[in-house]
Amino acid sequence: PVTETIVFSHRYTRMHYHHSIFLDERSLQYRLDYLTDTMGIDKKVIAQWPMVLKCREKILKERHSVLAFLDKAVYDSSQPGYVSLQSLVSGSTEHFCTNVAKISEEQYYDFLKTL
Repeated sequence: PVTETIVFSHRYTRMHYHHSIFLDERSLQYRLDYLTDTMGIDKKVIAQWPMVLKCREKILKERHSVLAFLDKAVYDSSQPGYVSLQSLVSGSTEHFCTNVAKISEEQYYDFLKTL
C-alpha cells in the first residue's frame, strides 16, 4: 500500500512507499518542491512512482524544460498527451527525445544551450 509518511532524521530522509528511498534531506526537499511547485505534480502522484525522487536534478529540470517549451509538459493522466513520471526520467536521452518529446537529440541539445 502507498503511504505518504515522511520521516526526517539528522542526515537522511526515509520515505515509506512500496520500498524505501534514502536521500539527503536537502536534495529530497529540492526535488519534491520542484515536482510539486514548478511542475504542478500532486504528492499522491509522486507517491505512486517515488523513484522520480532519485532522478538527478539536472535531468529532471532539463527534460521538464524541454517539454514545457514544446507545450508537452502534461503530467495529469486524465489529459491528452499525458507524460508519466517514469517516462520523464527513465531511459536514455535518445529514448526520451524519440518517444516522449518526439524531437531529435540535436534539437534537444540545441535547446539545452539556451538554458
